[in-house]
Amino acid sequence: MTSSTTAQSSTPTQEPPTTTIIEDIITRDQHTRGTTPANINGQSKQSLSYRLWHISKILKSIDFQFGIRVGLGALFIGVFAYWDQTRHLFNRYRGEWALVTYCIIMNKSVGGTNMTVKWRFMGTFIGAWLAYLVWIFFYPNMLVMALSGFIVCIFCFWIILGWKANNAYGRFILLTYNLTVLYSYTMSLRFGDDPDDLDGGGEGGDDPIIGEIAVHRYLGVSCGVIWALIVSMTLFPMSARSRVKRGLSLLFLRLGISWRSGPLNFTYDDDLREYKLIGIKARDRERNRAILSELELLTNQAPMELRLKGPFPKMIYDRILNN
Repeated sequence: MTSSTTAQSSTPTQEPPTTTIIEDIITRDQHTRGTTPANINGQSKQSLSYRLWHISKILKSIDFQFGIRVGLGALFIGVFAYWDQTRHLFNRYRGEWALVTYCIIMNKSVGGTNMTVKWRFMGTFIGAWLAYLVWIFFYPNMLVMALSGFIVCIFCFWIILGWKANNAYGRFILLTYNLTVLYSYTMSLRFGDDPDDLDGGGEGGDDPIIGEIAVHRYLGVSCGVIWALIVSMTLFPMSARSRVKRGLSLLFLRLGISWRSGPLNFTYDDDLREYKLIGIKARDRERNRAILSELELLTNQAPMELRLKGPFPKMIYDRILNN
């Protein structure tokens, strides 16, 4: 073994270098882009142009734009609850359901937002229809209604556990069914002095009109889903396809640098008196796995986006990631 190999030897009590090659490249690139005349002269004061560049970098980040997009969209829905002209409509048609649905369905990418739209529409409709039928036929027999709810839960759990691709369908059915029936039953037990509580927003009060409740639930969820689609495609839209391309480039760069660092070389361990394979550092492997997991998620979201060139070649990207 040459002297260079001996120089690489380490004992189990010694910590390996914590800085990887790719971190050196990233750090060097950040210093290069962030170099200002003040930095070169050794001064801590940063120029105005550098501060503006740093602020613009934050504004362009995915997390910042996602937060702004969700916040502005939620503000547009919630403001109707504070206007005197629209407050009664917001209460009557349960605008809070639209607001909650909007916040839940929003995703960082357009494809992620579109991913469960179809199943949410269908699941909400079926759940509301089942709730209506159970209430019409079995109310006020609470025992039969509880048994009916148990049967609906078993069916929904079968979908959640058995349908690998679209298991969210069962969640939407169960969520709408429970909310509609339990909300109606709560209203039937409500006895108060507040007339606004008794009329239930036009839904019957202590004698709930299950049909209106189910329709309002479906309309509220539908409005939240449609508004989420509009906001995700118009305000700071983020394409899953472009993130897949950038992520693959980053993954290939990291793999190339890891391979060039010599993971197949051996180092001599003085304590064990044997040669050990250097391999790839555990931290690098974890980061590569994290990038790969995100790429698999984005690859599933990308086909849900509108693409004028044609369908997204998901099979090709799946083959690349699997290999």
